[in-house]
Amino acid sequence: MMGLDMSLYACRSMVFENDSIFDEIKKFITIPFPNATLNNIQVEVMSWRKANAIHNWFINNCTNGVKYQLIEKLRDEFLDMCNEAHLPNYCEWCYPTQVFIGQLVKLRDICKEVLDHSELVPAKNIDSYTYQLSPSGVLVEKANMVDGYVILDPTFARKHLPTIDGFFFGSTDYNQWYYEYVKYTYDGLNIILSIDPTELRNWNFLYEAIW
Repeated sequence: MMGLDMSLYACRSMVFENDSIFDEIKKFITIPFPNATLNNIQVEVMSWRKANAIHNWFINNCTNGVKYQLIEKLRDEFLDMCNEAHLPNYCEWCYPTQVFIGQLVKLRDICKEVLDHSELVPAKNIDSYTYQLSPSGVLVEKANMVDGYVILDPTFARKHLPTIDGFFFGSTDYNQWYYEYVKYTYDGLNIILSIDPTELRNWNFLYEAIW
């Protein structure tokens, strides 16, 4: 599927006392390396699709504004992988980037402030587009509208958690879908950050996106 897919991972390095867990894992996947050991766990703790304002925040606050991996060798290897897997070769990606707990706190708090400053009111929203050739041969774009909601005054959201345009990044409007993924982000981060701090410090967090 085309579009902006985003993930937040939690990773932990650890030493296992025995191989029983590794043996269980090998029942489900082939690990062809004879000397392999299990010393790292990575789990996806949040995921988004086309939540471009959240992606924009991670880019500006965690990757120093780097929108995608610029190392040509890694990019070529990635595109080769896409070709082998029959994926579109126009994919870009935001290479896994470390996110500190303090940054997650900041994002959660910004999401809360945006929600507090956002009032949804009924309105027409763009659901999709259709394209047709005019009698003169010009491709004409038509927006398909549906009933929905928009943020009455998006000034605060536009300033503190702005949307960003991109290839299949989704809508840049401040509407119900924007509100919903901001709320999802706030709720999800609230759960993560409610974990006991002593336990939470055992984990590192990584953000990754592909489109």
